[in-house]
Amino acid sequence: MFLSVRCPPAGLRPRVGYRSGALVRAGVRATLGADDPSFFDTDLTREMLLVHTELGLSLEEVDRLTDAGIESAFVPDSERSARLAALRQQRGALRAALGLATSST
Repeated sequence: MFLSVRCPPAGLRPRVGYRSGALVRAGVRATLGADDPSFFDTDLTREMLLVHTELGLSLEEVDRLTDAGIESAFVPDSERSARLAALRQQRGALRAALGLATSST
C-alpha cells in the first residue's frame, strides 16, 4: 500500500496533515509529490519543506518519502539505482554545505 503525501491547504492542515505524518511514522510506505507545479504553485522542494515544517516530519522521514518515490518509479532497475544514488549524493552534499548531519541512507 502506498500513500502519496501532499501538504493540504493551510485551513485543512490541522485536520488532515497530522494524519499523514502519523502514517509515515507508523511505517506506511509513502511518496511525496507536487502534482502539477504550474497549476498548484508548488514544486517538490516546497513540498519537502512543508512536510518538514508543517507536519513535523524529521529530515530522515522526508528522505524516506523522496527515496520511496524513486524506488516506486516504473523505470528499469539500472535507472532507478542511478537516480537514487544521485539523489542521495546531492542530499548529502546539501546537508554538508548547510552544516547538517548526513543521513545513513
